[in-house]
Amino acid sequence: MQDPLKRATRRIAMENYILDSGDQCPINVGLSIDDSNGHYLDKDPWRNYDSAVVNRLELDFLAVDLLNPSHAHEQKTHKLKRLVQSPNSYFMDVKCPGCVQITTVFSHAQTVVMCSSCANVLAQPTGGITRLTEGCSFRRKQA
Repeated sequence: MQDPLKRATRRIAMENYILDSGDQCPINVGLSIDDSNGHYLDKDPWRNYDSAVVNRLELDFLAVDLLNPSHAHEQKTHKLKRLVQSPNSYFMDVKCPGCVQITTVFSHAQTVVMCSSCANVLAQPTGGITRLTEGCSFRRKQA
């Protein structure tokens, strides 16, 4: 019959993780280990755990789900650092308050946008997003 401690060193199941003797530990698992003599070992997570008994298995969980971020969180992040890259700019239909004609305007236009029929100013450039003239209604165009 084999010694129970030696049997435990070969195969230990704890919190749905099975570490066989010689297996490598996942990177997100922190272990406190006693060897067969009862001495505390602090091992590198990628080393092999031969003849070691796992006392405690600690899993580190993130507070944020990285695979399914919220829409508000995605809008705050930089356009190139999102899960799927998407621009901050868009096109919009702007209705002139005087003649009720619809003009397509880019959200980050760098020139003054005028109505083609009545020559009213519809939008003025700023450093970033275009500022619409007061009284102009708009709707964002679908991609």
